[in-house]
Amino acid sequence: MDEIRAGVLEVEAYVDQRMKKLEPQLRAVKTIVMTCPACFQDALVIDGGSECLFCHYAAADGLEAASDYIDHTLGER
Repeated sequence: MDEIRAGVLEVEAYVDQRMKKLEPQLRAVKTIVMTCPACFQDALVIDGGSECLFCHYAAADGLEAASDYIDHTLGER
């Protein structure tokens, strides 16, 4: 369990550091930023398409992005 806890702390530290690096980009976004259905970070930029600045998830179109969001983020299906 100690190894697992240490690993979780490392992952959390990485996520925090990565999100801090993305903060200026996310603040500059003039459109919508949502929770990404792939990595669950608030870094999915919706602007004619959709791309996550954190994990680089991208949907082929708006319908795919909406379906992924419902399935993975909201857990509705």
